[in-house]
Amino acid sequence: MFPYIAEYRAGVVTDGLPGNGTAANFTCDISNYLVGLHSSGEAFLGPPATVSFASGDDSATGTMDNVPAARGSVYTLPACGFAVVGKLFKGWQVGSNTGNLKQPGDTFTVSGNTTVKAVWEDDPTTVVVSFDACGGTVEPAKAEIGVGAAIGALPTPTREGGWVFLGWFTEPAETAFAAGEGTPVTAETTFDEDATVYAHWRLPGDINGDGSVNNKDLTRLQRYLKGAEVEVVVQNQDVNGDGGVSNKDLTRLQRWLKGANVEIH
Repeated sequence: MFPYIAEYRAGVVTDGLPGNGTAANFTCDISNYLVGLHSSGEAFLGPPATVSFASGDDSATGTMDNVPAARGSVYTLPACGFAVVGKLFKGWQVGSNTGNLKQPGDTFTVSGNTTVKAVWEDDPTTVVVSFDACGGTVEPAKAEIGVGAAIGALPTPTREGGWVFLGWFTEPAETAFAAGEGTPVTAETTFDEDATVYAHWRLPGDINGDGSVNNKDLTRLQRYLKGAEVEVVVQNQDVNGDGGVSNKDLTRLQRWLKGANVEIH
């Protein structure tokens, strides 16, 4: 029998309580103690503990509130309130007990503050495609689709600093000169296994491909237009957006670098 029952039985109101009853039949004037149930179904007063819930995966969504419980009481596990893309809920791990997962509706005895952690397993009917924004931000960061299915609508990432999104690709662009090259990913692209796709970007005016726009780019473009054998990022040269590369782009870039109210494309 729980050791606090006899000491605090006088603080329990049991009017109309049949047999062992339920916790709902009790009220208590001892604020630091909670009503609980033994496995036998008998209600009692016990010192407080907290049952808290952990998602078990950093990418999980959803929240579950902590639950107060009397030490020594039997607690019934709830349904999982978390979700993980591409995963199925396998069960609850109670405390450090990794070898005996419990399911919603199962019970355990609360011996003290206890963390209940969700355990997951791969969903064999789906694959997860992760979106690497490569310097930008994107939402959602993952998509769950059926094995062999087309991915469908793709998210559009954003990136501060004037960067222009070129599309999703199966490999990252290692340099600015490789942006837009490789195998593109479209809404019709299918996946048979988990994969990561990568955003490619260009920075208008970044002629030399160093990730910034400054007078070095102006000099590089000027030399290129004069016929020098210099390496340039082709998609970043047409800063005035007329479809070609000429001294007009050189003038536009020069004005932009001096702070004029002009756009570069």
